[in-house]
Amino acid sequence: MSAAESTTSHGFSQEELDRVTAQQGLVREHLDARRPLIANWIERFENDGDDTIIQLVSSWKAPVTRAWQQLTADAVDLDELAQRVASTANWGLHLGASRRVAWDADNADGTAAFNAAGVHVHIVSPGSLHPQHDHAGGCTALHRLPHWVPDVRLTGPTTAVTLANGGKVDVLAGHHQVVLPLSVVTYRDLDGYTGSYMTGSGAGYCAAERDGWLLEDQGESLELPLWALSAEILAYAPEGTVVGEPPAGLEALAGTVSIWRQAEKKTYTSGEGSDELTEAIGELDLLTMLEEAGVAGERRGFFTCGPCENWLRAGSDAEKSITVHDCGEHGRWVQVWTTGIPTLPQGGHSRLDAFIGLTGRDIAEHRGAEMARLGLVKPRDFGGVTAEGLEDEADELEARAAAGETTVPGPPAPAGADIVYVEVGVDGLLQRAQRCREAAAVMTANQPAATPMSDATFISEVMIGMETAEEDEGAADRAVNDNTDDEDKPDNGNGAPDKGDASDGADDEPEVEPARVVREYAGTPPREKEILQYPMPDIPAHVQPVAGATTSWREVLPPLANFRTHDFVAHEWIFSATPGLSHVAAAADARGVTRWGLLGGLLPRVAGAIPSAVRLVPPAAEGYEDDGSDDTSEDGEGEGTSINVYSVLVGGPSSGKTNTMTAAAGLIPSAVAGVRTLPPGTGEGLLKEFPRPYAADDDGGSPADAGAPTIGSVGGDGSSILLESDEIDIFVGEMMRQGSRTSGWYRSMWMGGEVGNTVSDKDRRSFIAAHSYRFGILLGAQPDAVVPLFAENGRGTPQRFVWLPAQQSVRRGTYPRRLKTAEVHWFGAGPSMIPGSVPRPPVWISPPAAATEQLERDRWRAASSDPTAVAKEADRAEAIASRHAVLNQLKISVLLAALDGLAQPQDTHWFAAGAVMEVRREMISRLVAETDEAKAEGKRVEGAYNGIARASSDAAREAERDHHVARCAAKIMKALVADAAEGKRARTYQAAIRVLSGKKLASGRSDRELYGRAALAAVQASPSVIDDGTYVRFDGTKKAA
Repeated sequence: MSAAESTTSHGFSQEELDRVTAQQGLVREHLDARRPLIANWIERFENDGDDTIIQLVSSWKAPVTRAWQQLTADAVDLDELAQRVASTANWGLHLGASRRVAWDADNADGTAAFNAAGVHVHIVSPGSLHPQHDHAGGCTALHRLPHWVPDVRLTGPTTAVTLANGGKVDVLAGHHQVVLPLSVVTYRDLDGYTGSYMTGSGAGYCAAERDGWLLEDQGESLELPLWALSAEILAYAPEGTVVGEPPAGLEALAGTVSIWRQAEKKTYTSGEGSDELTEAIGELDLLTMLEEAGVAGERRGFFTCGPCENWLRAGSDAEKSITVHDCGEHGRWVQVWTTGIPTLPQGGHSRLDAFIGLTGRDIAEHRGAEMARLGLVKPRDFGGVTAEGLEDEADELEARAAAGETTVPGPPAPAGADIVYVEVGVDGLLQRAQRCREAAAVMTANQPAATPMSDATFISEVMIGMETAEEDEGAADRAVNDNTDDEDKPDNGNGAPDKGDASDGADDEPEVEPARVVREYAGTPPREKEILQYPMPDIPAHVQPVAGATTSWREVLPPLANFRTHDFVAHEWIFSATPGLSHVAAAADARGVTRWGLLGGLLPRVAGAIPSAVRLVPPAAEGYEDDGSDDTSEDGEGEGTSINVYSVLVGGPSSGKTNTMTAAAGLIPSAVAGVRTLPPGTGEGLLKEFPRPYAADDDGGSPADAGAPTIGSVGGDGSSILLESDEIDIFVGEMMRQGSRTSGWYRSMWMGGEVGNTVSDKDRRSFIAAHSYRFGILLGAQPDAVVPLFAENGRGTPQRFVWLPAQQSVRRGTYPRRLKTAEVHWFGAGPSMIPGSVPRPPVWISPPAAATEQLERDRWRAASSDPTAVAKEADRAEAIASRHAVLNQLKISVLLAALDGLAQPQDTHWFAAGAVMEVRREMISRLVAETDEAKAEGKRVEGAYNGIARASSDAAREAERDHHVARCAAKIMKALVADAAEGKRARTYQAAIRVLSGKKLASGRSDRELYGRAALAAVQASPSVIDDGTYVRFDGTKKAA
C-alpha cells in the first residue's frame, strides 16, 4: 500500500468498505417500505400547522441545515421536504420552534415508569428495539407547552434524570430535535443494524389509546403537566392556575423545564482575545481542505450547539468522527470523538492540527511546514539566529559529510587551550544538518504575521462626552478626542511624546493607534482598545417602579463598555430602575469611572452610615411562639443578621481602582457618614478600635483601655469602622499570618456576630457584642493578587465579598461633590431621647416578597447538603459565587433601598441586587479562570528555565549518543558486507538490528534497544546499501561517496 493510499483510507481494508456498501441494500428496503406512508404524515403536519419539521441527513439523525436552530414552520416547505424524504433524507421535529418538550426514556425502566404513570408514547427508535443498544427499551413522549408560557428558549437538565425505579429520562426542549417516524438509520456500532423510527403503537409499545400521534389526530392537546415547569416559568401562569403533583414514579421530573440562559463561562467571539494567527487558523475551511486532499469521508449534518458541521471518515462505525465547531460556545475548535485515528488523538484540536492529523501526519513534526504552506506565517529573526542561518548551517554540514569529514568541534575550551574535535562520523554530521533544518522550520512556524487588523467597521461618528456650553464651558477639553496636535508624537507610556531612537529605520511602519472615539453599538461587540455606547437596556417587565422613594431622579446616560465589559451591559438597566442608582450612574459618569466599580465602592460606606441596630429579621422569626411575656429588655439581643458588606474592586494595574475608591470617599465622606476608616492590621488591633460598651472594666473603677475609644468619642458613636486598602496584598498578608484569627473574625463580623477573646491579662482582652457595631471592608485588587483569598474558599471567606470590576471610563456630564440621596430616619424623624451609651432596640428589615422563593430554595439546599462535604478544586468558581449569594443579595437590596430614602427594600431592589450578583458571578468566574491560567503560565515558565538548564547536559548526551550510533552502524554495515561476500540474501530490518548486542548495559537497556533504530537509519542512508522498503543489503558494485 502506497503512502498516499494509507493517508486517504486510514488503514481500512477493502473488506470493511464492502461491508459498508452492503448495508446500503438494507437501507433501500426500508426506504421503499416508507414511501407510501409519507403523504399521510405530511397531511398530519399540515393539519397541525404548529410543528416545525426539519431535514436530517440520510441514514442518520443530524440536521442538514447549518442554522437549523433558527428555522420556523413558515420557513419549511413541506412539499419539498416530502420529496427529499421520498428519496433518502430523514426528518425531525424542532422542539423549540414547535413549542414542544420531549421526555426521552433512555432505558426500559424509563418506559416502564411512563406506562405506570399513563404517559403516552410518540416515537420508538430502531435502537430501542435492539437488545445491545445503549438505550434498549426506551421511547419518546412529546408534550405541547401551555399557551401562556412565553416564547423564550427553554431547556432541561444537562444530564438524564434518574427516576425512582432506576429509569433514565432526558428532558429535551429549545434547541433540540427528535427524529420522526419513517426515518431510516444505520447503527454502525451495531454491525450495520438498520431500522426505521416507528410510532408507539406501531412498535408495539402501547395500545392505540396511548399512541401520542393518534391522540393528537383525535384533538388531544397533550400539554406538558404544569408540575414539570420551573417556578420561574410558573410565575407567568394565570392567577388561580392549579399546578398539581407528579404521579408516582415521575417525581424526579418535577420542575425540570426551565428558561435557558447563556452558560456562565467565556464565550468565544471572533476577534476577542485572539491574535491574527489564531484568527487565520480559525478561518480554515477544514472539510473542504480534506476533500481537496483526497481524505475519504462524508459530511454528516450539524451538531446541536450551532452551525457546527459533523464529518465521518470512510469505513468508521461511529455516527461522526469529528465536529468542526463555529459557535459562541466552543469557538472554532475541532472536537474529535473517535480514538481510531492514530495521528489525531480524541479531544479538542485547532483546525490546522486536525487537518495534519487527518492526513496521516505527525502534528508536531509538520505543523510548522503546513503553516508555511498555507501562508499563515512568515519568517522572522530570533535575535541573530535566523531560519536562513540554520538552513545555511545545514548546507555546510551536508557538504562536509559529502567530503568525507567526520568530526565536529567539542565543548568550548578554556582560553588558550586547543580546540577539541569530537568524532561523530558522516552520519552524525547529517543528523546535525537534519536537526538544523527542523529547528529552522519550527522557528518559521512560530512567527505569526504582525500586520495590524484593518477590517474594523464603524457605524457612527458620534462623540461621547461633549456637554453643551450651558452645562460646562470646559466640556470640550474633556471630550474623548481623535488624533490632534500630537498626531506625529506617539506616547512613550509616561504621558510625554516619544523622542524616538536614532537607530530607527526611516522606512519602519509606525504603529497605528486606534482612534479615541466612542462610537455607537451596531450589533458587533467592541474590539480591543475600543469603547462603544450602547442603547439603555430595557427594565424587565416584572420589575415595577419603586414606591414611596424620597430620592429624586437623575438623568441616566446610555452605558459604555469595552471588549471585556461588553457582557455587563445587559444588567445596566438597574441604573434607570431606582432613583438612588440613577445618582450612582450620574456620579460615576461625571468622575470618569465605571458604574459597577463606583457602586462597589459606595456599598460599604452606605452600610457604614446605617446604625448597627438595623438588621435583617432572624430566619426563624416566623416560627416564634408568643409566650405572653412583656419583657423586652433583651428583645432581639444577638438575633438577626447584620447588613455589613465587604467589597473588592477588581482591575488591572493603573486602571482606576484607586480613583474609584477616592470617588466613593468623596461622595460619602467618613465624617459625614460617621464612619472611621482604618488600614489593614492585626485582628487584635482592629477589635481594640471599637468602643467598649462600658467606661470601666470588670474590676470596677479602673479606667477603660486608653487605646479603645468610648462610645461617642469618635465620629458618632464610633461603632462604625471601614477597613480600606487599595492593595489587597496588604490585607491578605496580615490575614494569612500564621496563628492569626483575623480571617475567622472577619467572617463572624460579616454576620454581625460577637467577636473577641478572653485572656488572663485584662489589657489584652477584647470583646464586641453582637450587632453593637458596623464593620465593612473595601479593597482594590489586581486579578493575580486574589489567589490567597480564593484559597479560603472552603472556609467561606471569598463568598462574603462583592467582586465588581473597577476602572476608569469616559468622563461625561456633571454631578455634585456629595451623593445627593435622601436620608433615612431609622429611629424616627425627631431627636432621640436614648443616651448614647445605651444600646438601641433592633430595627428589623424584612425581605421583600420577591425574595421568598429564593430564600426557601437556599434553605432547602442547605438542609439537603452533606454537612461533611469539602469544596472541590474544580468547583471553586461555583462555590464562591453561590454560597452566601442569597444573603449577599438581600444585604445589597437593603442598601439600594437606603439610597432611595427607604427603610425597607421592595421587590425592585431585590431584582436590582440580583443583577449586581450576576455581574459578581461573572467576575468570580473570570478571576478563577485567570488565576488558573496564571498558575499554568508559572509552570510553563518554570519548565522553560529547567529546559535551559538542561540544554548543556543534553548537548553532551547528544555527542555521546552520536558516538554510539556510529559504532553500532559500523557493526551492522560489517555484517551486511559479510553477508554479501558469502552470497547470503538481504536482511530484514529487524534481522539487521539483531546484529547488535542484546546484553543489558549499566543503563538497564542494550545496544539493540538504545541505538538499533538510529543505527539502522544511518546504514540505510549509506549510498552502498540498497533498501527496498523491507530489506537492506550491501551492494559491492556501488562506491560510497
